[in-house]
Amino acid sequence: MRTSFLGLLLALTVALLPGLAFAQRVVVLELDGDRSNKLRDQIETALRKAGTVELVSIKRYREMASKKHLRGSKAYAPAGAAQVAKGLPFEAAVGGYVTDTLSVHIYDFTGAELWTRDVPIKGGLLSGDNVRRLTKAITAAAQAAPQARAVEAGGDAESPETPPVESDAPVIRGPGATRSEPAASAMPAMDVSKDEAAEAAPAPASTDSDLEAEGHRRSGRVAPPLLKLELTGTTTFRSYCARPGVTSCHDYDITPNPTTVYPGPSIDFAAGAPYLGGYLDAEAFPFQSFDSIAKGLGLEASYSRGYCITSVVSQPQGGGPTTQQVMSVDQRISGMLLARYYFGLGSDKAHPLVGHVGLRGGLETRTFDVDPSAGSALPGSHRVYPAFGLQASVPIIRQLALDGAASYYLNPHAGVNELAGFGASVSSTGFGLEVGVSGEVYGPFGYHVSFKYQSFKDEFTGTGQEWTQGGVAEESYAGIFWGATAHF
Repeated sequence: MRTSFLGLLLALTVALLPGLAFAQRVVVLELDGDRSNKLRDQIETALRKAGTVELVSIKRYREMASKKHLRGSKAYAPAGAAQVAKGLPFEAAVGGYVTDTLSVHIYDFTGAELWTRDVPIKGGLLSGDNVRRLTKAITAAAQAAPQARAVEAGGDAESPETPPVESDAPVIRGPGATRSEPAASAMPAMDVSKDEAAEAAPAPASTDSDLEAEGHRRSGRVAPPLLKLELTGTTTFRSYCARPGVTSCHDYDITPNPTTVYPGPSIDFAAGAPYLGGYLDAEAFPFQSFDSIAKGLGLEASYSRGYCITSVVSQPQGGGPTTQQVMSVDQRISGMLLARYYFGLGSDKAHPLVGHVGLRGGLETRTFDVDPSAGSALPGSHRVYPAFGLQASVPIIRQLALDGAASYYLNPHAGVNELAGFGASVSSTGFGLEVGVSGEVYGPFGYHVSFKYQSFKDEFTGTGQEWTQGGVAEESYAGIFWGATAHF
């Protein structure tokens, strides 16, 4: 009986030893765009928990890459992995890059691509189901790598003596890079939706149904970022004129001796030089993960502030013009609802250029406060009004998009201070225009440069403290906005 037990133990040892001796080795490379290596750590943890492959540490990989004089992106390129595999054996390397999805690329020891897929991420991580499916896909790919070794060597799949062949595949380190073409030994499509996929090499006729369906839905997905921030400087030029008894400043200015025809003072404000300020804008699209038109529904809030020291020219009734230096504060606040349609352009269907057209509407305020201690004849400007408009952004390349917007202001009437001086009632109109360029600089960071113009016109009627027959006030702002953007 003892002999039978020893025989059984020996048989089990012989049966298990090949699997232990020839466990497939996998290294998970650094993923471009993976902040704090969150995704790489998640994939390593899942592989370690599954226990279906032997993990090669990234530390050992870096040390061998350094000995091979491979630095930066070259160390994680397919050709670099093939070089490292000569001194640090492994069957498969997992690489890729992160945008709004994880683009996974699995290479064998020669650098040939075995498998690739775009897998959705949320909050910088894979879902539980997708990380399990990816673990099975990596395991199956690693099991297919010895078959690739056999094809290239012309011998057994598990022959350890076959030297690796260096790959000429290009570097894949970002969404704009060219993907390497799978080699002749590339692994066929896999069905990782079945539990047994992690136990055996894939069958040629099988398909990676779950990840492929999810990947096709998310790869090349066109949608806004969840949050976009813009911080810019502003260079603004403001002009203002107020004329009694007319419907436009031009009519007053071309009238001979207007002060005798139209009773009341006229006022001009023109900044001798543009004044500086700052602008902050935030856009949020809480439904951007939806695969419907709801993804284009969002909110926008903005705030700008600038300071101006300039001269005010006043023409009193029956007197000569007077000039006075005043300090003023320009402030604008807006809150908008956004409804946009997003579209993709470009030949790269997996990572298209994203543009949009849409509508926006909400409430806006614009105030121009004159230092009250200056005793200036120039009134302030205090407006609160609904605003509606169109906007569009058309990308040319990732680093350049053409932006435009137009807005109509519904009765942006002057405040009580202006009304008290110029008339009993007022009717106001206004509009805004914007043109500019924007683009990516590095990762989620970009730039935005634009020209914005706003125009307002107030027609006063009745008797005020300064004018007895009403009149008109015309105000405009022309500004250059320049600064940085970030999206998440």
